[in-house]
Amino acid sequence: MIKDESVAKVGPEPTPACGHPSGGRDLNEFRDKSLCPGSAEARSPPGRGTRSGGWGQRRTYAAFTLTEVVVAAILMLLSLGLLLSTFVSSRRSVAITQNYLTALKIASSEAERLWTNSYASISNGPTYTTLTNTFIEYRMSNSVVTTNNYKDIKITVEWTAPASSMRQVLTNYMTICNTN
Repeated sequence: MIKDESVAKVGPEPTPACGHPSGGRDLNEFRDKSLCPGSAEARSPPGRGTRSGGWGQRRTYAAFTLTEVVVAAILMLLSLGLLLSTFVSSRRSVAITQNYLTALKIASSEAERLWTNSYASISNGPTYTTLTNTFIEYRMSNSVVTTNNYKDIKITVEWTAPASSMRQVLTNYMTICNTN
């Protein structure tokens, strides 16, 4: 006598109440049972709200509320505003640095020019020069004071940046000695 139940079964397996032949064992278990509206086993898939038919019954869906959407939009606008202000301030900082480096280049080239000249050719008193670079006007002045065998030179570069109406000044000092 055979006691193995798998061999003893003869015939088709039982079907669920809705008559679906899979018996609810496949991956589409919840969808297949929901297709049978009269079935007692009909239900919505897990993780989703219920959606019952008929008037007067409550319908719930998995979605965001209006309050959540408004709060998320406000937070996104605030973060984008902060990001934009950071870009604007960094751009302004880069422009100020470029202007300063241009003024430093003007002052150092003037110092090189005076350094390569002979001691006697450097005249006492102030001299003024105006240079224009793109949209900014740089005003360079140097003043020479002779004391014994030394010439003290003060090189000043002034400019007004278009982004800020403040006048900015760079001053460079050098001393040249008479070796003759």
